[in-house]
Amino acid sequence: MRKSHYLLSVIILLCTLCNTIAQAQTKTIFLTRHAEKAEDTGDRNPELNEAGLRRAQNLANILSEADIELIYSTDFKRTLGTGLPLAEKLGIEISLYDSRDENFLNKILLESGDKRILIIGHANTIPRMANQLIKKNTHPFLDETEYDKLFMVTMMGDLSDCVVIKY
Repeated sequence: MRKSHYLLSVIILLCTLCNTIAQAQTKTIFLTRHAEKAEDTGDRNPELNEAGLRRAQNLANILSEADIELIYSTDFKRTLGTGLPLAEKLGIEISLYDSRDENFLNKILLESGDKRILIIGHANTIPRMANQLIKKNTHPFLDETEYDKLFMVTMMGDLSDCVVIKY
């Protein structure tokens, strides 16, 4: 009987250790395109329109319980405006990134550890980043009228998966 108790204890310990290791290596990254933008007046940097402001607030409501610790945005009024309601709700600052920087994702993966991240970008950059994270070319560029997709990439070691949520 003692051997079976010992073996059971070892199995429980190993399962607990494996679960702890798996949790420590899991990373979740949310990616979304900016919300609806106002008419471009020629400066290529429009604000959000009314629908975009509502969508940004909806995104904040959805992600406010997702334990987001870092928010990254390109330096455009529409991307910053999309992340602002969540940043204010969580009391965190939005960090800027250059979407042309091909090492951006690698840098933040190394720097952020296991923190949950939201990245706000554009119709062409967000699907490209999701594909890069899952190491598959699954997600095409978004249509210019698509503002309602939230990509959730979960990475565990060398395994990764992406779920697209409409909001």
